[in-house]
Amino acid sequence: MKRFLIVASILMTMAMGQVIPDFQLINLQKKTLKLHSVISQNRYTLVSLVSLTCGYCMQEMTDYGKLSEQYISRNVGFMVIFTEDNPSAIASLVHQKGLRFPTYMGGEAFARAFRVRGVPYTVVVDRAGQIIRVIPGYVELEQMTKLIQGLLDSSTHL
Repeated sequence: MKRFLIVASILMTMAMGQVIPDFQLINLQKKTLKLHSVISQNRYTLVSLVSLTCGYCMQEMTDYGKLSEQYISRNVGFMVIFTEDNPSAIASLVHQKGLRFPTYMGGEAFARAFRVRGVPYTVVVDRAGQIIRVIPGYVELEQMTKLIQGLLDSSTHL
């Protein structure tokens, strides 16, 4: 993890208003797909980089499970990208938590682009991939609910 954080901190960063790169993701069946093919399905998508060893990440995934059920009808999507390449451990966690949103491996490129120094790390994008908000660290459920509601209630990006 230390090597990952050092590499991630020395490369370029993305900012609000830019279009998120179309990262290659690997699902739990080890098939690859592009990030934009997932985010284009929703009005907004919260893309979160997490680690299996991060307590705050585990809490965030539980919160996202609740939020995804609450906002699915409002066309808000959630996805998690793990820093680890361990499909069996990730699949076990997804099953244990009862998560129904997409989970992927291959978070290294994502971490480099955003100069991630720690996880969880969330990027909110619209369906065109425009970055609306960058959220380093854990945000409590109530605050995340307010953020999502603000996006949906606003005619412009926050």
